[in-house]
Amino acid sequence: MPSPSPAIPDQSLSDASEYHFALSEEKHNCLQRYLFPSQFETTPKGASYLEELSERGVIGILTQSTGSDRITHLLHSIVEPESDEVYIEESDDGWSKYLHFSAGYRARATERLEELPGAGLVYFHTHPGRSAYPSKADLQTAQTRFADLARNVGHDVPMAAAIVAEQPRHGVETREWSVRGYGTDNDDDPRPSELSLQAQAGAVRVVGSRLRKLATTQRASGPAGAGGSSDLVTQDSTLELWGERGQQQLAGIRVGVIGCGGVGSLLAEQVARLGVDEAVFIDFDSVKPANLNRAYGATRDDARKQRPKAKVARRVAERSASSDSFSARAVIGSVVEDRTTDCAALGAALDCDILLNAADTHWVRKVLDEVAYAHLIPVLDGGTELIVDEDADGLAHSSASEIAAAGPGHPCLNCTGAWIDGDRKEGVVRDRKPPNERIGPGGLYADVRDGDGEDAPRDPSIVTTNGVVASVMMERLHAIVVGTTDETLVGKQVYRPASGAMNWSKDNSGNRTTTCRDGCARAQTEAMGNQAEVSTGHDYDMRKEVDEFEDIYDTTPFE
Repeated sequence: MPSPSPAIPDQSLSDASEYHFALSEEKHNCLQRYLFPSQFETTPKGASYLEELSERGVIGILTQSTGSDRITHLLHSIVEPESDEVYIEESDDGWSKYLHFSAGYRARATERLEELPGAGLVYFHTHPGRSAYPSKADLQTAQTRFADLARNVGHDVPMAAAIVAEQPRHGVETREWSVRGYGTDNDDDPRPSELSLQAQAGAVRVVGSRLRKLATTQRASGPAGAGGSSDLVTQDSTLELWGERGQQQLAGIRVGVIGCGGVGSLLAEQVARLGVDEAVFIDFDSVKPANLNRAYGATRDDARKQRPKAKVARRVAERSASSDSFSARAVIGSVVEDRTTDCAALGAALDCDILLNAADTHWVRKVLDEVAYAHLIPVLDGGTELIVDEDADGLAHSSASEIAAAGPGHPCLNCTGAWIDGDRKEGVVRDRKPPNERIGPGGLYADVRDGDGEDAPRDPSIVTTNGVVASVMMERLHAIVVGTTDETLVGKQVYRPASGAMNWSKDNSGNRTTTCRDGCARAQTEAMGNQAEVSTGHDYDMRKEVDEFEDIYDTTPFE
C-alpha cells in the first residue's frame, strides 16, 4: 500500500481558510443511487430497500487533501449497507422521525478504516422536501457518532456529515448540499465533549471527464464556493457563447498554472481574460534575455532584472483580467520539491480546482499525474517538441505539440506517453539527477558531463507554436468546466506543425485513447488524498536557480 507523501502539513480544519468536499463522477453517481433509488432503473446491492424510507443514508470512507490554505475531504469509497441497517425511528414523544444507522453498520464501516490507515468516515443522509440545513437532531447525532469514532480510531482522522436536499429551498435549481467537517483541537485527550463542528464546505466538487461544483448551504462566492459573478460588459461576447450561468461557473474556479514560460505566460493572459476569479502561477525560474522571444508580457527590463516568471505572469494576468474580482498569487517554487522546504509549491497546487501544466519535465508531469487522481484535481498538460530536419532545412515531421487531460474519467499522462520513468538519458530518472550527472540527446544539459551545462544549446521553441498549445489547452478547459462540447474532453491531441494536422492519439487497435492501458494502477490511487504517495524530492534545478539569484528570491515564495 502506498505510504503518505512526506511532511504533509499538520493542519486542522479550524486552521484552514477554505474547506471543500470532493468526489469522482463515478462515486457521485453511485451515491445518488443510494440516496435517491427510486429515480434509477438499477440500484446497487443493498440500496433497493432504502426506497421505502422517508429519509435515506449511507456511510462513506473519507480521506483528506491538505493544501496550503484549503482542506478538501474526499469520498474514497462507499460502505454498502445490508438490509435494515439503515432505518427510521420515532422520537420518544412521537412527533419526529429520524434516520439511524445500525451499530453493526457503523462498526463494519469503522473496520474498513484498517484498509486505509489515516482515513475516516462521512455520514450521508437526505432531506426530502426541505433544504440541506441540519436540524438540531442532526447536529447532536453527528457529535455522538464522531465521538465514538475518535475513541475507536483516534481524533486525527477526517470526519464529516453530509446532507443532500432532494427539494431544496426556492431559488436553487439543483440539489443542495450541506457538508460539515468535525474534529478536535486537543491532540492529547480527544474526549467526546471536545469534538466540535470545525468547518462547513463552501463547495462540493464532482470530478470526472468534466468538473462541476455543486452549491452548498454556505453560499460562498468565487472559487471558495460553487460560482462567481459575471461582468455583462467586459464579458459580453463570451456570454453570447455560454450564457451567464456558464460564465458564473468559470468565475467559480481557481486555476493553477504550472510553469510560466512560453506556454504558461500565454495561459496567464487567456485565463485572466476568460473571467475566472482566481489564478495561481507557479514557477521557480526567472526571465532571461533568451526568453524574450516567447515569454508573453515579459520586457527587456524584466530580463535585465531577472524577475521571477511567476511574478511576471501574475502582472500580465492582473492587467488583462476581465473580472473586477480577479485575484492572483505568484508562487516561487517547485511542485516536485518535498513539502519540507520553503520553496515547495505542491500545497499551492492543491488549493486549485484545475491545473494547467506548461512545465516540460517528465518529473513534473509524473507528480501532477499522481495529484490528478489521488487529490481529485484535473490536470491539462501541454507541450511541444520541435525537431529540425537538417537535410530538408526545415521542421521534421516528427515535431509535435501534445495536449492531454488527466484525472478521474481520463487516461493518465503516463498511459498517453506524456512522461516516462526512463533512465539516466531521459524521463523522470534523468530529471531527478543533479545537472552535472545528466546525459541526454537534447535539452539544457545535452552532452554535458562536467559543469552545470549553462552554455549548452536550448531546445527549439517559438511563440507561435506555444500559442497553439495554450489555445487548445484553454479550449479543453472550456469543455471541462462549461461543457461547450463533449468531443474534446477525453484523450490526447497531437498537432504536427510540419503538416498543420491535428489528430487524436490512438491505441494499438486504431481507436482513440480514452482509457488507461491494461494493468495501469493509477485508478487504485483515486481519492486517496494525503494517503497516496507523491513522487516529490530534491529539485536541483530549482535550488540552482534560487541559490544563484538569491537576492531576487529574498521574499516569501507565496505572494
